[in-house]
Order: sequence, then C-alpha cells, then structure tokens
Amino acid sequence: RSGCGKTLAFRVVWNKLPATRFKVAYVNCLEANTNFRVMGQIAKEVEASQSVEPMHAIVSKMKENPSMMYCFALDEAHKCEGIDDVLYKLSRPHEFGGMTRGKYDLNTSSIIVAISTDSKLIERLASSTADTFAPKQIGFLHYDEESLYAILSDRARIGLIEGAIEVNELRRISAIGATDHGTARKAIMHLRLAAENADAERRATITEDDVGIARERMMTWAVVERLKSLPLHERLFHTALCDKRPVDSNTAYDEYCRLCCMRGAKPREPRTCRDYLDDLAYERLARVSDRWTNNGRVRIINVDDEVVEAVRKAGDF
Repeated sequence: RSGCGKTLAFRVVWNKLPATRFKVAYVNCLEANTNFRVMGQIAKEVEASQSVEPMHAIVSKMKENPSMMYCFALDEAHKCEGIDDVLYKLSRPHEFGGMTRGKYDLNTSSIIVAISTDSKLIERLASSTADTFAPKQIGFLHYDEESLYAILSDRARIGLIEGAIEVNELRRISAIGATDHGTARKAIMHLRLAAENADAERRATITEDDVGIARERMMTWAVVERLKSLPLHERLFHTALCDKRPVDSNTAYDEYCRLCCMRGAKPREPRTCRDYLDDLAYERLARVSDRWTNNGRVRIINVDDEVVEAVRKAGDF
C-alpha cells in the first residue's frame, strides 16, 4: 500500500548514485498514464531528441553514452495503461530502437525499477514480458507502532513548538496508525490535524480529544475518497442503500432504479448490482447480513452512520 516508504527508499538510493556514471529517468505513472506518455517522459528525462519516436530517441541517447548506466524508474507503475508494453520495450532496447543488435551494437546497461502498490502487478504481465523483465521483487511492510513513533517524534521536534505534544499522545497516534493503516503519510497527517485542532482552540498542548477528533476527520476523508473513486452507477446504488437503511436487496434495487430514472440513466441489471454490493462490502462502505424467512434467504444491507455522514459531505455526483 502507499505510505510505506517505497518511493522514498528509491530516492535515497538515487541520490547516492554518482551522476557521472548513472542517468536516472523517473516517471510518475499517475501523471504519465499511457505507454506513449511514459516513453516520451523517459526520453525527456535522459535529454534525448524530442523529434523522433521516443524509443528510438532513448536508444540513440544510450548509444551516445556507452559508459553510462541508465535507470528507468516507473512510480505507480500499475496506473499506466499499457505497462506491459512499456516494460517489454525497456527490457529489449536492441529490438525496439529501430535497429537490430547486429546493426546496432548497444553496450550500455540499463536498470528498470517498477514501484507499485499492486502486489499482483507481475502476475498480470504477459509471460514474455515477465521473462524479459525478470524482476527481483522487494516487499515493503506496513510501519509498526515503534517505527511510526520514531517518525512522528522527529516530525514533532521539527514542526511543533517544544512541549506541544506529550509522549502519551504521540504513542496514541502511533498505535492508531499501526492499527488503522500502517502508513507514515497518514500518521503524519493525523498529527498535523490534531495540532490544527488544538491551535484552532488556542491551546498550546495537543490533548487526547484532539487526537480523537483528528482520527474522525481522517476516517471521513478516507470514506469520501473511496466514494469519489466509484463509478456513477455504483455510487447511485450506494446512495440508495443510504436512503433506505437498513434495507433488503430487492428494495435497494428498486430505490436504485428510481434514482437512475431521476437522472435519466438506464439502470444496470440486478446481477451487476449484486457485484456492486460485494465491492461496497469489501470497501466497508456497507454491511451485509443474511436473514432467513418463509420465502428463503433475504440479504439485509446497512450503512454505518459515519459513512452516511461522509456521503453527505461528498456532495452531489
């Protein structure tokens, strides 16, 4: 998952590489999210020609500097449409630079680093790509309580006035972070929100209440972000659940159809909505239980109050 130090670890290694021997091309695939954009950004990073096809330009640049080691780093690699093609081409520069090995003796070495939160990325690559890419996988574990405490202590020392937070409250945020998410980014955000709450009330010290309020705000934001990432019809179905909770699956579908009619959208089939429900339950945006009646099993669906509140804050579609 994000916030475990993957990109930071790469940058630490990157900064230690001698610039006279290594050339690093870093691309964030959240921004360059297609095959062509990634290759174009790599060509720009290695200062290759922008007037020819990107892969040809990259190989030409590598040929110009045979003593240089090239490192192609793809952050959020799973967000790139066509990552399979990108990795395949970068792994075989001789074949995709417009020349064959016999005509184009490329002695320069290259390294490919794919940074991703998707642990199944390699498994989904075509066998030809996986065999050529031949990655060595390095897993990053979630931060535990002690690791988060060390990070937060350092941030508190730098960003807060002395005495603004006691050890107990730092420990509390660290314990919550280790339990809820295990990421440094969110733990630091938790500390910042707690400090902002204390500052808003003109108090010089962060209290347990500040930590609790900050946690609630973070939970709300997390729900809102998950909701915003859902497709339109899945959000409509979730709104139907919130409007009629607790509700059985048949009534939920009828309400969903009503909402679709109000928006002039064609409702999806009940089977698709059952898939939506499974996704929502997995994301903890809904709770599903079975109730047995004379007519057989009935699925009862409920939505927690904090999720409903987050839906309200998320606003309209």
